[in-house]
Amino acid sequence: KGAMLRPVSGKIVKSYGRGEKGLTFESRSEGSVLAPYAGLIEFSGPFKNYDNVVILNVGDGYFVLLTGLNKLFVDSGDMVRRGEPVGDMPAGDSSELYIELRQNGSPVDPKPWLAPEDVKSG
Repeated sequence: KGAMLRPVSGKIVKSYGRGEKGLTFESRSEGSVLAPYAGLIEFSGPFKNYDNVVILNVGDGYFVLLTGLNKLFVDSGDMVRRGEPVGDMPAGDSSELYIELRQNGSPVDPKPWLAPEDVKSG
């Protein structure tokens, strides 16, 4: 816990709980989206009712789901380092990135896992 990199710069506008299974960040237009952990890209692309989705397998039954991206820089099967760009946010005033942390298929509150905002990739 406390080591998950914030995937975008910006404030949290929706938190885990009360029907929310993850966190929603307000992001700057066309901002970079970073891998919060090192891991294997299990899925990258459009999915069901979502636009672009990235699912990152970080091991020990944990997966990170990212939605709200415009451009994707990764493909399924790619290995990424913590802090590596995985995509960009869309252009516009109200770009939001949704992040969900799952352990063995069940959502987990990602907030305790987040690193302090001043920690950079490594």
